[in-house]
Amino acid sequence: MAFLQHSYRGIGLELSNLCNMQGICKHCDGAIGTYGLDPRFMPEETLKVIKKEIGKFFSSVTYSGGEVACYPELVEELISSINLPYTLMTNGLKIIKGVRPKLVLVSLDPPDIRCGINNQKIMENVLLYDCDLSVNTVLSAQTDIFELYSLLKETQKKLKRKGIHIREWKIGFLVESGLALQNRSIFPSWDEIFMQLAKFIPIYFKEVPFHLAIRGIFYTKNLLNLENENPRINLSLNPCHYCFNRLHYTVINLEGKLQLCTVARNIAIQVDRSCSLEDTLFKINSCKELKELTYDHWLKCLLCRYFSLCAGGCPGLAYIYTGEWTGRDVYQCEIMKNTERFLLPIFPLKLRQVFKNGIDQNGKMY
Repeated sequence: MAFLQHSYRGIGLELSNLCNMQGICKHCDGAIGTYGLDPRFMPEETLKVIKKEIGKFFSSVTYSGGEVACYPELVEELISSINLPYTLMTNGLKIIKGVRPKLVLVSLDPPDIRCGINNQKIMENVLLYDCDLSVNTVLSAQTDIFELYSLLKETQKKLKRKGIHIREWKIGFLVESGLALQNRSIFPSWDEIFMQLAKFIPIYFKEVPFHLAIRGIFYTKNLLNLENENPRINLSLNPCHYCFNRLHYTVINLEGKLQLCTVARNIAIQVDRSCSLEDTLFKINSCKELKELTYDHWLKCLLCRYFSLCAGGCPGLAYIYTGEWTGRDVYQCEIMKNTERFLLPIFPLKLRQVFKNGIDQNGKMY
């Protein structure tokens, strides 16, 4: 039996590609792009291993799909069998009655991305779970970010009256990649994205009703204890050790494979009865991408003016974009350039100073 060298906080279970919004969400590559339209479910053999062993190594579970409310019986069975605190990832169009998650992660997107969906109704639905919320939004060309912000502030007031709250609002975007290439009229350019953010961020920091996480830029939860005004990267470390998500949270995908992390689908091992879950976890965490590589292998990133700030971005995404684990996370490169251009002047003083100090003025800009 292998010995795990670290503990996990949680695991995501990608149970099915079945979704009640297939063909509606213009940004979702999960149900349609990755697995196709034919309904599929996680292999039964994998589910048996999960029910038997998952509680030994994880302290919480996130149930996702597809849309979890489309197969409530399976979700309820797993909740009962696993008996761990759990999160539901949902679009909020339907709910699963009678369950008590510790957290609901809900999508709240503008109408040009999710045509015909009433966001007010979505929030009313997820309020019925009586638990904390985390909200995901993908920006579009027609996003009224202040309208969404107003809806979330009103929701926060309702939740606080029950002793619960919105934990965070996660804002992301698609620009000139993936499904954005098929829907150019919907998804904005880099300039349009960052002009939206430049208008919103100063308003947000005047009040801070909940934590804000903007993809690749900042997470306010991490700013509360910001002490290091001169960020520097330890080059002897593996990049994945800098990611708050990796090594503490992973996923078993729809194919029944345990991934290194939520991003790296190419580094995955089948979960079945031929190998204990502990041995499978040990194997995935012994891969060369995690054990043999340090920042010295990211030669282009080492020369970049933003390296101390972004730590080279995400190797899993770099592999998707370039075919190389040690390649550049080119999306993060664009984020850093536009953050300096549009957002640095309007950042709160402490954040602005840390960002300035992290820029290598002699470094390259890719």
